[in-house]
Amino acid sequence: MSNSEHHKESDQHPIPTSVQDSNQGQNKNSSQSKPIPYNQRQHRNRVRIISADIMLEKARKLAQSGRVEFLDNGVYNVIGDHGTYIVALDHTSKLSCNCPGFMQKGKCSHTTAVMLVTKNRHRRH
Repeated sequence: MSNSEHHKESDQHPIPTSVQDSNQGQNKNSSQSKPIPYNQRQHRNRVRIISADIMLEKARKLAQSGRVEFLDNGVYNVIGDHGTYIVALDHTSKLSCNCPGFMQKGKCSHTTAVMLVTKNRHRRH
């Protein structure tokens, strides 16, 4: 392959390396601005933070509205938006819930609400 053939191949459209490239195309006239690489890890972390904020807000509402009921021996009923769930404290002081969210993610607003209620109860005593 000659140098001129190699040069022509390199002038073809490159594979996009960022969201900016894939959405807007490359700006060949601008040598000063480089596309910002799309970082999936940063995006996932941002989504997690937003999800955690939403979960905490839901838990606060559950706790403040009296929808967390202590039953017995570390077992609570939590009246959620989509049903009533059982939150239990095991022998290692770990909370679990029978809601679909906890089953899938290992955390939920119901367990967080129980943590908030028990934290406030311990502060009063």
